[in-house]
Amino acid sequence: MAWLTFKQYEFDADAMVFIGYSVLALFYTCCLLITLTSGGPVQRLLCNPLLTELGLLSYCLYMIHLPLVEGIRQILGLYFGYQSHAAHLGSLLIGLPLLFVLAKLSWKYFEKPLLRRGHAYQYWETVEAT
Repeated sequence: MAWLTFKQYEFDADAMVFIGYSVLALFYTCCLLITLTSGGPVQRLLCNPLLTELGLLSYCLYMIHLPLVEGIRQILGLYFGYQSHAAHLGSLLIGLPLLFVLAKLSWKYFEKPLLRRGHAYQYWETVEAT
């Protein structure tokens, strides 16, 4: 990972597709295996309730973070100028808390009910098959 970070601007697109993504996949596979097989402080750290909550919200955070923060920056840019420090800082100070609130609402009222419904459907498929 350090090598990929160090060589980021010297890597061409083909090398990144064939080598870089494989190295990334191997790195995250190792991280997952370490988490699943280790005990003690590593497991306590990685099973922290705050991290697991962040994991639940991560998909929505990933999907909406850029449009939300950029939209707020556009609105603030009308008053302060788009490239101003006030617009950048304000978009982060307003956008980050709003982002987490929206992600939590999305999980509670949209994603979790859909998962529950999907799991119920899978259950009835296995009952009918037996």
